[in-house]
Amino acid sequence: MRLVLDTHSALWMFAGSPRLSMELQDDLTDPRNDLLFGDASAWEIVIKHALGKLPLPNPPATLSPRRDQPTQAGRQDRQRLLRPRP
Repeated sequence: MRLVLDTHSALWMFAGSPRLSMELQDDLTDPRNDLLFGDASAWEIVIKHALGKLPLPNPPATLSPRRDQPTQAGRQDRQRLLRPRP
């Protein structure tokens, strides 16, 4: 399945937000699913961070791999982005 994350969903995933349902967390961590993130969302995050409207613990560039270094996130890589399960 292909999952297209909008800006909020991606930020919630990166932050491990409880706003993501357990069902969605399962889908996000399933290595059979492709996670897609739009260029417009990346642009929005970079601009808001640069304007000081989106505080982040690390620069936005650290949230995703560089385009010239393709990677496929496995279950463990994805799982560390999500909040721990009770």
